[in-house]
Amino acid sequence: MTGTPASWGPRGEIAYASRQGLWLVSSDGANPRLVARPDTAANIFSFRAPDILPDGNHALVTLVGRGGGVGASRIGVVSLRDGSVSELDLRGVKPMYAGNGKVVFSRDGVLYAVPFSPRKRAVTGPPVVLLDEVRQTVNSGSTSAAVSRSGVLAYQAGSGAEGGLRQLYVVDREGRERLLPAGQRQFADVRVSPDGRRVVLTIGAAPQAGLWIYEMSAGTLTRLTPDGARIRGVWTRDGSRVVYPDRTDADSIRVMSRVWDLSAPPVDLAPSATHGDLWEVSLGPVRGYAALRQGSGGTANILIAPSDSLAAARPFVANPATELAPSVSPNGRVLAYTSNESGRTQVYVTPLPGPGPRVPVSVDGGQEPVWSADGSMLYYRGPSRLMTATITERPALAVTARDSLFEDDYSRDAAHTQYDVFPGGQEFLMTRGADRFAPTYVVMNWPQMSRIRGARGGG
Repeated sequence: MTGTPASWGPRGEIAYASRQGLWLVSSDGANPRLVARPDTAANIFSFRAPDILPDGNHALVTLVGRGGGVGASRIGVVSLRDGSVSELDLRGVKPMYAGNGKVVFSRDGVLYAVPFSPRKRAVTGPPVVLLDEVRQTVNSGSTSAAVSRSGVLAYQAGSGAEGGLRQLYVVDREGRERLLPAGQRQFADVRVSPDGRRVVLTIGAAPQAGLWIYEMSAGTLTRLTPDGARIRGVWTRDGSRVVYPDRTDADSIRVMSRVWDLSAPPVDLAPSATHGDLWEVSLGPVRGYAALRQGSGGTANILIAPSDSLAAARPFVANPATELAPSVSPNGRVLAYTSNESGRTQVYVTPLPGPGPRVPVSVDGGQEPVWSADGSMLYYRGPSRLMTATITERPALAVTARDSLFEDDYSRDAAHTQYDVFPGGQEFLMTRGADRFAPTYVVMNWPQMSRIRGARGGG
């Protein structure tokens, strides 16, 4: 459950969510029990942010529907004994029981309080607006707010319904940064072209995300794909095309390729393949291997396939742990990735196409590996700094040196790399939330605030 929001109940049990469903585990970590599984027939594709109620037998939870993201989420109650789900007819995320007959939750960057009966496990009145602008991550719905059951509310101010806005920065190896003239957008998944002249990136939140091209010299943005869960583009090694997962149809996820200047229509690279829950691709040389990440949450695995035959993908790193962020080296002979097999997310390298040893790269936790252009250096993100590791393949695959670069307070995502390195390895493209440094406030008696604002309904 590393990195997963969790809730501690009155009996010392902890509830947490993964891709498989909602879990309950004792405080010593022994005997985790799967309480409730996703139910696609009921439009419950995953659970998030459980909050155990005072009886210890039920938990408030975010129910995520088809397409994911904030817009597909609503609030429910799950029995921790039999897994049954009751919906509360509330659209929103991150429900928190406040201990005074109220549930606090977030919707589109607005914080609400709604009357709630823990005994009946039902809403007993309309929601009331508490705060208009609270920092919220658009894709996951993670909300920077917390309430205690003694009447204390803490929150970080944000940009309301437009939460998730980021800016683009170029940062040198000493941490000196310059802001690019790209404005504030929902930027994610940045990838620099092999010649360093342009960037492909995702703009928007699921299920409306699309790919755009940013020209470094002109500072212009051009749409590459229509919006609709076309995400996480990567450049071909010659820089002529962008390859990306097209998740607009959850039942038929495809791997597409398109010329970056839009001079030709997109091409399906694996028309006969069934990729299942495909989230990202890392390309190797033309006659080498590509890596694909299948699944998310607790069951993510890595597949490999010949670069020119993605339909032939096969499991490569597949075990009960979570493997993420595959990155094929420039020469195609080494795969870097992350795994939480040790109980903490770390970076590893292993030979392609295998078999071969799995070599640890990070020591104190790591994520988001990125290769240098010549493949001699692997960059990754430590707990607080951008790190480097020198990789050698002879006489055996090994890490010969590690070093740290600058203090890394830029946007992160353990599931998928959110930065890139420019050719030459002297500068990095990073993103940072436009509201990252917004102030944090503490309200000592928020129920009084809800009474003052009670005339405003929440719908």
